[in-house]
Amino acid sequence: MKKIFIVLASIMFIMCLTGCKKEYSDDSLELYIKLEYKDKFENQEFTMTDFKYDNLKSFWYYGWYDDNDESYGIMFIYLQKAGQKAIKHFEKLEFVKDVKKEPLMEIAS
Repeated sequence: MKKIFIVLASIMFIMCLTGCKKEYSDDSLELYIKLEYKDKFENQEFTMTDFKYDNLKSFWYYGWYDDNDESYGIMFIYLQKAGQKAIKHFEKLEFVKDVKKEPLMEIAS
């Protein structure tokens, strides 16, 4: 019985290592909004023109966070076409604190 358990646990461990991999979306980003723009964020006053990006498909507000000494809002940006230049563009916007690729979890079958 002990051997069966060890074999099954080993198989599950190997499947998790090979079957679960972290990837990032090529057409969506997480934007972290600066504290100075909290009111505009909470009132959902950002418009497509605020982002000054032709490849923008849509965006949505995720939520405002007060973590320790930091406060920031999180938005998700969706692009019409995947592109690497988007991160650099959004980092330059005055209201953006940080930009990250949106992580995806994928389980291989």
